[in-house]
Amino acid sequence: MPTTRFAKNKPGPFGIPVRVATLVSGSHGRVHKLCVSPLIEIARWGGASLYGNGECPRFFEPDRRYQRLPERLWGVREEARPLAVQIWDNDPEKLALVAERLVEDFRISLLDINFGCPAEQITKGAACGAYLLRHPQVIAKIVEEVVRRVAPVPVTAKIRLGWSDQEVNAPEVAEAIEHAGGAGVFVHGRTAQQKYRGTADWSRISQVKRQVKRIPVIGNGDIRSARQALDALRVFGVDGVMIGRAGLSRPWIFREAAALLNNSVVPPEPTGEEQYELLATLYHQLEVQFGNVKAGILMRRFASRFVVARKGVKRLRELIHKSSSRSDLLDLLREFLLRGDMRSDRADA
Repeated sequence: MPTTRFAKNKPGPFGIPVRVATLVSGSHGRVHKLCVSPLIEIARWGGASLYGNGECPRFFEPDRRYQRLPERLWGVREEARPLAVQIWDNDPEKLALVAERLVEDFRISLLDINFGCPAEQITKGAACGAYLLRHPQVIAKIVEEVVRRVAPVPVTAKIRLGWSDQEVNAPEVAEAIEHAGGAGVFVHGRTAQQKYRGTADWSRISQVKRQVKRIPVIGNGDIRSARQALDALRVFGVDGVMIGRAGLSRPWIFREAAALLNNSVVPPEPTGEEQYELLATLYHQLEVQFGNVKAGILMRRFASRFVVARKGVKRLRELIHKSSSRSDLLDLLREFLLRGDMRSDRADA
């Protein structure tokens, strides 16, 4: 499978070198059910160049009758391209079959294989994700088989630095992915044992970049601003940057980064009214997808993540989780976003 290196500000199949990450969990509760079509709208609104529709679970049956699609494939056919789907398993044949069905039936632009998830239900419970970093030869077999079945669609892989501080082998794993025909590698700058503790080690990500010969290396970890994204590209020599949790609270980070990369004027942050309209639209899309009850649960989780680190957020969160209706929740968000704070004497919704 042909590989593509990033040209200046034009990284092959990835668009501009800033990508939105698929997330299994955030720091304030699980958000994985939100990594579907509605959040792609936020990423697009914020200026991301490649959209991820979350992970396709390993138990997804590639039956073309598709009586009931997994939630994370909701809306895939209608989404704008390029669109990536992340898949995972430890069985090369099974994963290759799922990949083939996704490409043929859903017109996926890029398939990303997750060898980086540190969650125990994935590593210990299923012997997948970051567990496989201890077995680079298995990773190579998986990538090779998936590439063979879906060519010419690009196949990338997400990895971490290694299983632990004593087992850092990301350069070796990336080299195996390259030799197996992978089109690129996304590297999170922590080990599996660290999960999301400590800080991402970008110097070790740069070692991966120096190890591979032909494929792009995209770094990930602790990028919270557009300036940090640009600095990571310049200082550590990576071909691209993947942004995860920061994109949930500041989705406009992508268009800010794009402006910096193009030496353009960074656009102003959206107004409180614009942010409110974004959340109201998201709420509506969640209702369409999940129904009113589940949409309300998911919206409370996402809203709490969206307003993280803002003044008055502690009181707002208390009110969000006590709110009893759609109108109550939206009224709270509108007041907070337009005022830039939440009154301490604000009565419970």
